[in-house]
Amino acid sequence: MFSVAMMNNLHRALNWKSLALFVIGFGTSFTFLSYAIETLPMGTAYGIWTGTGASGGALFGMILYE
Repeated sequence: MFSVAMMNNLHRALNWKSLALFVIGFGTSFTFLSYAIETLPMGTAYGIWTGTGASGGALFGMILYE
């Protein structure tokens, strides 16, 4: 969800800080997904990861970008 916000920030102003935060956000997200796949089936972990990102991104957008 953090990376979704950084995607908007990166679109507004292309600078190194926004790009670094964008990459760190998605990197962290994929790292946690890889940890989840170690204990959960891949389909379950991916479904939870996708659902959390989609619903969290939508809520984040509604709250911050009304």
